Amino acid sequence: ASKALALDPDSGPLHDLKAIILRFQGRTEESVPEDLRALALDPSNVYAVASLGFAYEWLGKYDEGLKYFDRAMLLSPHDPYLAHIYGGKAAGNFGLQRYDQAIEWARQAISVNPIGGPQYIHSILVAALALNGHDAEAREALKRYLALPSAGGLKTIAAFRAYFNSLAPKQGGSSFIEMNKRIYDGLRKAGMPEE
Repeated sequence: ASKALALDPDSGPLHDLKAIILRFQGRTEESVPEDLRALALDPSNVYAVASLGFAYEWLGKYDEGLKYFDRAMLLSPHDPYLAHIYGGKAAGNFGLQRYDQAIEWARQAISVNPIGGPQYIHSILVAALALNGHDAEAREALKRYLALPSAGGLKTIAAFRAYFNSLAPKQGGSSFIEMNKRIYDGLRKAGMPEE
């Protein structure tokens, strides 16, 4: 991405790509300016907007992240990436311990892609239901998730822990890590096996 940007420094999509790579390398703070540059070059780049939403979430700045997800929905209300954008809204609200809103957004995300979609959205739905006292619904949501072919290897708390640990930013991520611990607590309460 850096070599491509040396050839075309005014490519918004390349700045967004570099931001995503930096975020997944655990360099979330460095990813933000790349996506801001992508937006300066193209204010309608919905992927850079959503990428900023995820970056701010990973940094524990959930309110800021939610603003970017709202902006992404306004920019592209029928975007193929909508399940992730709704999932970002679910995660941000979960991070803020607004479990009712997390449940609502997770359900919307799942309704966009009911048989597949990102597994983290299902974990947020199950955990939010469990932590909000909806135990029977949480167990039923967990049962539906575990029956999905897309659940793949993410069927235990240990598997989710490994998945989230692979995403956890190395800087500014204590809120993100704390949020993940609450997700594990909710999954455990709903009956997901440890191993």
